[in-house]
Amino acid sequence: NTATQNNNDAGGGAIYMRGNGTINISGSAQITGNSSSLDGGAILMGWGTINISGSAKISNNTASRWGGAICLRQDSNQSTTLNMRGGEISGNRATKEGGAVHVLDKDCMFYLYDGKITGNTSGDGGALLWTEHRARRAQRFFRCSA
Repeated sequence: NTATQNNNDAGGGAIYMRGNGTINISGSAQITGNSSSLDGGAILMGWGTINISGSAKISNNTASRWGGAICLRQDSNQSTTLNMRGGEISGNRATKEGGAVHVLDKDCMFYLYDGKITGNTSGDGGALLWTEHRARRAQRFFRCSA
């Protein structure tokens, strides 16, 4: 499956989830060439879980503010989690922060078990950016390349 060349002015160029749910991106799925005039060039996630695995690829997405590929936010005092167990996040761009992933709020967590994050750019935090005064320090990295 491929989600490609979508635009969203509210956030999340391909997927905009601001409520409880799970997004599974696996196999050879691709999310590429999307844009957001705010946050999350590919995905804006406000509450729930994103799972990336296999040879899935999130590439060449653009956000005008935070999270060129993915922006993790917190809605309704609930947690948001990104589990990356494979796949690739590459070539994404955020104008302000977090070229690949922006982890914004205190109950947002990113666990990188496996996979590749490469060639992402932003004004601050080319690959990843945690907004320190808000984000919980529950990030874990295993067997990864950046």
